[in-house]
Amino acid sequence: MTPARTDDADVPAIVDRSGSDEQWWATAGPRAAADVGTRPPNWEGGNPAEGADVTRQTISTPDAPTSPFYSQGVKAGPQVFVSGTTGIDPSTGHLAGDTIQAQTRQALTNCRAVLAAGGASLDDVVEVGVLLAAPEDFAGMNEEYARWFPTDPPTRYAAKLGVEVPGLLVSIRMTAFTA
Repeated sequence: MTPARTDDADVPAIVDRSGSDEQWWATAGPRAAADVGTRPPNWEGGNPAEGADVTRQTISTPDAPTSPFYSQGVKAGPQVFVSGTTGIDPSTGHLAGDTIQAQTRQALTNCRAVLAAGGASLDDVVEVGVLLAAPEDFAGMNEEYARWFPTDPPTRYAAKLGVEVPGLLVSIRMTAFTA
């Protein structure tokens, strides 16, 4: 089956993946991987972000734990991305406690500090990711989390933390939108 074509002859409106990858690539063209689906009638090709003035700014604050391996956060245009942050108290360099509630509280405090350093607040958060070392800590994490987002909470996912670090119970990351 030959894919339907738009005005831009080398990009299909609908990509047919029924053949081999080589057949698909030959008929769909190199841009099809990013252009699957139909386009609006006024589509003129190219990347919609081209020409946009989006600066990338690394966020750093002494009020949250640091690492030489990643930034505490990054601001790109109106978006603020907070790296996965644990319940380490930056003033001591140690975990804030041995309960899920204490570590969740400190991780959220750390996230709030990075957000503030990036010009955002918890009210700007649109997505939160929570990684738990032990899934059975979900209820305890929710207990503390609900205090931080009592109404209109952001979207959230929770999953099992992939690495085991002695004593570490939770890691939390956030994305905020400040426009």
